[in-house]
Amino acid sequence: MHEIRIPKVGMSTVEVDVTDLHVQIGQRVEVGDPIADIDTDKVTTTITADAAGTVTTIAVTAGQTYAVGDVICVLE
Repeated sequence: MHEIRIPKVGMSTVEVDVTDLHVQIGQRVEVGDPIADIDTDKVTTTITADAAGTVTTIAVTAGQTYAVGDVICVLE
């Protein structure tokens, strides 16, 4: 099991908005594949997979705000 989490994208950033999800449960991802787009007041970026696996859980919803460190999805 591997958790992909919301990274810290700035010195003072504690929350981000998830603007888009690029994965679905059951989807196979490889290292570098896009997982989700996040937005802060200063930057918009795409979170990519840092491990390969199959998405078993998606813990966020596009259009919602989450804390840095929250789980985006889980890979098996």
